[in-house]
Amino acid sequence: MRSTLVWTTLVAASLAASVWPSATRAAPALKEPPTGGPWPGKDPAIYLGCGEVQGAGTVVQLDMTGKVLGTVALTNTPYGLAADRAGLIAALPARGAGKVVRIGRAGKVETILEDATRLPAPIAVAADPTTGDLLVADNAADVLLLLPGGEAKKALRVLAIRGHEAHLQDMSVAFAADGNLLFGGTGPVGVYRFKNGDGVALGDPVFSERGAVAAASGSKRWAAALTNGLRVFEGDRESIAMAYPAGRRLWHETLAFGQGGAPIVALHLGGNKFEVVRANLERKEFETLFQWSESRVVSITVGPKLPWKD
Repeated sequence: MRSTLVWTTLVAASLAASVWPSATRAAPALKEPPTGGPWPGKDPAIYLGCGEVQGAGTVVQLDMTGKVLGTVALTNTPYGLAADRAGLIAALPARGAGKVVRIGRAGKVETILEDATRLPAPIAVAADPTTGDLLVADNAADVLLLLPGGEAKKALRVLAIRGHEAHLQDMSVAFAADGNLLFGGTGPVGVYRFKNGDGVALGDPVFSERGAVAAASGSKRWAAALTNGLRVFEGDRESIAMAYPAGRRLWHETLAFGQGGAPIVALHLGGNKFEVVRANLERKEFETLFQWSESRVVSITVGPKLPWKD
């Protein structure tokens, strides 16, 4: 019987370093919250975007125990990854040849958007599984683009941001409830929740530090993965703060939502070693799903299983 390592976490506004006790326990089945919809289904897969800087990449499909279900090779590393009802969307910020691609249900890769002028380095992507809309962030042009229904020909610039003066910045985006968008980045540094529409602006940050963002489809729940811990919100109200287990840290923008509205994070153990954990919000603790050391993880998403062949 597979056992799951459970790390007890501190629930507090201050996420100070401490010693974290642990226990071994089977991960419980999670129920859909009353505010959530069926996405991503009762038996979803975890998708890891892997690769090296300016190198070829892969997307690996795994079940919740870490069993590899299939792999798709890409021309570049997928720093942005999202799932919708048609498959996956990947942002490939290759220097001078960045593009956004779709990985179909059968594993076929097709280019959605490739525009060296408007979108030279797409690095983050979010998908709304209800509407099919896509949100893409570019860290060379420093813009957020909305693709209504996933159609590139209808692409609209949502926002131009300041960007980072010294280097290309990290970026993370998500669709939140009630027409809100989420942005996390290093230029400007912070996590932002803002309303899409005329006169859109980032406004004041929710957190004045770098963070990855994600939202649970069909509910008002969203989360920010900060340097030292996870912060979970219901709309504009913060509900839970959880510090990462000792020896683990956030790596790139590796945050997603899984079954039951539970945040899933790929944490870095050092080198090419990663641990994919699920935040059990009821118990206020992290549960280890599996460890991964086959390649460097730079992105993560959760969605329905797809009929790929390994």
